[in-house]
Amino acid sequence: MELTPLRKKAKIINALDILLIILILYLAVINIYRGYTIIGASMEPTYQQDDVIFVNHYPFSYQKGDVVILQKQGYQDLYIKRIIAVEDEIFKFEKTDEKDNGFYKVKMFFKKDGQWTEHNDGFVMRATYSFGAFIQFDKEYTVPKGCFFVMGDNRDNSKDSRSFGFVTRQEIKGKVIKEITDNGFLKRVFA
Repeated sequence: MELTPLRKKAKIINALDILLIILILYLAVINIYRGYTIIGASMEPTYQQDDVIFVNHYPFSYQKGDVVILQKQGYQDLYIKRIIAVEDEIFKFEKTDEKDNGFYKVKMFFKKDGQWTEHNDGFVMRATYSFGAFIQFDKEYTVPKGCFFVMGDNRDNSKDSRSFGFVTRQEIKGKVIKEITDNGFLKRVFA
């Protein structure tokens, strides 16, 4: 079967339309989703040095427990941290009498309906000399509107809200949606 010139032209236009759609989808995906390589130990044991994560730069919302990428105003680096407290939450840190490797353990508490409850997410905090310039023990903090309190999962080796303060929604650059566990092609493409 032979194609008339009009049919040939229609097939070429269809092919160009398909290529254009693919290009638009590709550009949309690389601007919304992006891969990052973990540098440092602040999120251990959840993420290790050189792990590759996939980040959504335009999530609908952020909530307590989300792992996010942020760039704090006045700082050059990107950080990966977990959201520990959201706006209007009240919290405090207390140094206990328990010791771990010579350092006093620290506990975090949240206040709800006038009652304090311990925040126990399984990550140990010790009162080291570098606990944080922003946070003082036994002082209540309320997360301001549009802000978050973030910490690394490796509580004793993390530069986070304890030292640089609350993080605004504008400082959060995206939410981690997946760790890329493939050691080959996918890591090379997204890292």
